[in-house]
Amino acid sequence: MLKRIMAAALAFTVFTAALPLNTSAVPSGAGVEYDYYEEDIDNDTSDDDDDEYTAPSQGRANNNNNNDDDDDTPTTRKQRTVFDENGDTERRVGEGQFVYAEESTSEATTVTIIVDQSGVSTPEGIKADINIMAEAAALIDAKTGTMLYGKHADQKMYPASMTKVMTVLLACEKGNLDDMVTVSENAVNSIPWDSSKADLEVGEELSLSDLLHAVILVSGNDAAVVVAEHIAGSEEAFVRMMNERAKELGCENTHFVNPHGYHDEDHYTTPHDMALIAQAASQNENVNKIWGSSDHSIPATSKHEARLLNHSDKMLQPTTSFYDERIKGGKTGFHNQALNTLASYAVNGDVELVAVVMKDNGYDATYQDTKTLIDYGFALYKERKLYGRDMFQRILPVVQHYKDETVDLGTVAVTVSGDITAYTPEFINSDTVGIEYELPNELEAPIELGQVLGTLTVTYGDTVFGTLDIVPENPVAAIPTSKLDSQRRWRAFKNGLKVIGITLLVVIAVLAAITFGLRAWFISQRKRRGGKKRTNSGGRTPQPPKKKKKVKIKFK
Repeated sequence: MLKRIMAAALAFTVFTAALPLNTSAVPSGAGVEYDYYEEDIDNDTSDDDDDEYTAPSQGRANNNNNNDDDDDTPTTRKQRTVFDENGDTERRVGEGQFVYAEESTSEATTVTIIVDQSGVSTPEGIKADINIMAEAAALIDAKTGTMLYGKHADQKMYPASMTKVMTVLLACEKGNLDDMVTVSENAVNSIPWDSSKADLEVGEELSLSDLLHAVILVSGNDAAVVVAEHIAGSEEAFVRMMNERAKELGCENTHFVNPHGYHDEDHYTTPHDMALIAQAASQNENVNKIWGSSDHSIPATSKHEARLLNHSDKMLQPTTSFYDERIKGGKTGFHNQALNTLASYAVNGDVELVAVVMKDNGYDATYQDTKTLIDYGFALYKERKLYGRDMFQRILPVVQHYKDETVDLGTVAVTVSGDITAYTPEFINSDTVGIEYELPNELEAPIELGQVLGTLTVTYGDTVFGTLDIVPENPVAAIPTSKLDSQRRWRAFKNGLKVIGITLLVVIAVLAAITFGLRAWFISQRKRRGGKKRTNSGGRTPQPPKKKKKVKIKFK
């Protein structure tokens, strides 16, 4: 008995020592400790499968369980199941993403998950203390487009079936959901054999709405081609529309070659670009009805019995452990080169977010990464006062126009009619928003309280948070016309007096000038005559006249 126990212990020690420790392949980053266990998930019960893990089928309308190369079923690869800190949520971790640990028991072994944190970007002043296992990710505000988190967000990557978000967006923008569409032979037979399918039959008719549900929920490549042909006339023309729409949305590193995402080296996007496409989708009411459905029933056609479609995104399935009521829309994707991808639209109160994860290791990882992203994103938001009465005041002149006159009535202070508040991250606040307002250079009386004199708009980038009326702080009455007439007559009388007074002053000045001039002239003439007389007296120097003596006679 003792020998058996010692042999078992030795075997366990050799087994744990043989587990891989490939630290050179592990990217640098933060380490988080978890417990994991190894189990044989394959149907093969042999113990020599080297931890091969084949993900269970995500479900197809035709239940063909094919190993498609374009969408939602991962191929076999090495993985382990890891528990979170509470020991209740499973996490699939691929080989090379963890470092083997120090302690082990027969039940579990502690490992440290090493998450690549290179290429992470956040808004200035915001620290993202989160670990995202996906190779690349993006989180944006669905209303403003503001980037809240990025990890290799501008790196070109394969979107796989996330492509179909653009397909459905274009169809909702340009098509009529009630249109009946006939499935073409090309749509059924042109797609690769290992594509995910909606099990469409050549010649059957479905509504555009049913086809779009098939595109999103079960990721039908055949349905995507039918939609493309219906909207644009051909798959090629539709792809051109996809690329044009991507440019309109601001996508700088996106190029599509098909409407479904089947792998092509020239078919790529980035997490940020994909988030912009999903943002546009989130603002379309019809898209939200489609990609937010957990299931959809397609009635029987002449070629096929009724179908029940279930959404492949478990975050939209209430019966799964990954269900999150904040998720209002989503699209999964997978092929061997892209690995697992997921685009999600989440709403919490007044806050709307779009999360994209790309090249993740298993669907469980995409759901957990998405939850991590939206938890982080929603926590950034608080209700903030962006603008209000205490932030705006202008002084404007007030006038009253009457007949051909402009009467100055002084000035009046103006302000805005209320406050604008919104749920925003801390970097969008009253100091960082912009304002645009329109006001005349002067105001015309009368001015009443509450009278709208102009408008003020609060913006952040291209996003408008609200518009406020500009109103006076106090009224300004107009002067009655009778009083204006009296003032006009009085001003005319005063102006007349002014004219008379000025005229008199001018006359007096002219007379004074004439008088002064005449006096000067007479004096000069007198001097001239006196000089001539002295010159005619023989050339003698003229002598001044002798003074006559006055004789005083005294009478006694």
